[in-house]
Amino acid sequence: MARGRRWARSIARRVAALPPLAVLCIGWSILFLYAYPGQMVRDSFDHLLEARSGQYTDAHPPAINLIWRISDLIIAGPLGMLLLQSTTLLAGLYLVLRRTFATQRAAWIAIGVLLFPAVMLPMAVIWKDALMAGLLMLGLAGLLSERRGPPPWGLAPVLGAIAIASQP
Repeated sequence: MARGRRWARSIARRVAALPPLAVLCIGWSILFLYAYPGQMVRDSFDHLLEARSGQYTDAHPPAINLIWRISDLIIAGPLGMLLLQSTTLLAGLYLVLRRTFATQRAAWIAIGVLLFPAVMLPMAVIWKDALMAGLLMLGLAGLLSERRGPPPWGLAPVLGAIAIASQP
């Protein structure tokens, strides 16, 4: 019994000593293994079809079709969009939480939020709403930045989220 407790304490110390980047990568990997290659819905298929054919309709925002086109050229199919939307959300969560918590604790809380079922399930679906949430969180992190003057790198993701949400 004592050996088992020592082993458990040893593992707990090792896990607690992980650097923040390792914690974030482990948490992101869990989401990735769950969601791979990304659940497609009708709207996602429409975006992908328009991006591949080059014939755009006014049923979807042009920005999401452009993002799909670029993503599909790099990694064909929904995997590129899954990588983009999950990475932007996790990075934004971590950067916002890092302002309040120590870096390691912020990483643990960020993956806790990412892997919470109410967040993880919608992030597994490839649609503009999940990408918009990730961009807004990344933009919030940029807007809260402590740099002097207006934080321009925080405006770009926010503008991207607005472009994704707006209909022509």
